[in-house]
Amino acid sequence: MIYQETNTDMFFRIFYQLFFIGFGLFLLAAGLFPVYLLFTMPSWWILTVAWMTPFLLWLAWYMAKASRQSFMKEKYLSRYEIKDGRLTGMSYRLDEKPRMHDVDLNDVQRVVVTSYILRLNIHRHSHTLDTHYYTPVTAPALYIVSDDDVVEMLISDHHNPATNEWLQFFDDQGIPVTYTDEIMHFIGHTKFWSVKKREKYVRDGSDLVEYKAPFNWPHDAEALYEKWKNQSSLKRMKIDEIELKTHQENQKKKKWRSFWAVILWILMIIALLSAL
Repeated sequence: MIYQETNTDMFFRIFYQLFFIGFGLFLLAAGLFPVYLLFTMPSWWILTVAWMTPFLLWLAWYMAKASRQSFMKEKYLSRYEIKDGRLTGMSYRLDEKPRMHDVDLNDVQRVVVTSYILRLNIHRHSHTLDTHYYTPVTAPALYIVSDDDVVEMLISDHHNPATNEWLQFFDDQGIPVTYTDEIMHFIGHTKFWSVKKREKYVRDGSDLVEYKAPFNWPHDAEALYEKWKNQSSLKRMKIDEIELKTHQENQKKKKWRSFWAVILWILMIIALLSAL
C-alpha cells in the first residue's frame, strides 16, 4: 500500500516561479542601480536612494530562497508505504528537515483525520479593489500516531480515494480512527503550527472524536464536525477565523507598504530635484 504526495497544479507551479524569479530580478536590479550610479556619475543626491540597496538586495535574496523552496517542494515528494507490518516513508516540508519514518503498525496508537490549508484564494469585489476576502482551499491530512513518531500524510484533495482507503486499512488493523476539525497545517506557513505543537495535540487526544467505518470522506465531515463541536472544549481557530485573521494581517501589511511607498516617492522626488 503506497501513497505519494502529488505535485502542485501546473498553473500555480509556473505562476510561483515566474513571480519569484521575475520580482527577484527586478529587486536585484533596483538594489544595484544606485551602486552603479555612484560609480558612473557620483553625486550626493544618489545617497538619498542608496540606503535602500541593502533592503532591496535582502528582498531579492528572499525571492531566490522562496523560488528554491518551491522548486525543491515539487522535486522531492513525500512518500509512504505499508509493507510487512511496517509503515515506512519520507516526509518533505518547507523550512523543515526531511524526516524518515519507520513505524511498526503494532505501535500505532491512533489515526487522526483533519483538514489542512493548501492556499488562500483572494477574491475582490467588482466595484472596488480595496475590498477583498480570502477563501481557504483545504485538503485532508492524516496523522498516524505511534509511540515514537507521528507521521503526517497530506492528501492532495478531499476527493482523493486514498483518504478512505488508508482509513479503512487502519480500521481493519484494529487501530482507532479519530477526527478533529482543528486546522494544524498551512502549506508554506511554518509558524502557523509548529511540528512539536501538532505532535503534542494529536498525542494528547482529548480534543478528538471517534470516526467509525464505513468511511466516506469528505461527506462524513459535516456530521463529524457537529459531533466534535459539541464535545470539544478547547479554544480553536476555525476557517472563518483564519480568514479574518489573514485579512487583518494583510490590511496591516498594506498600510505599511503604502507608508513606505510614500516615503520612497518623496525621497526620489528630492533626489531628482537635487539633480536638476
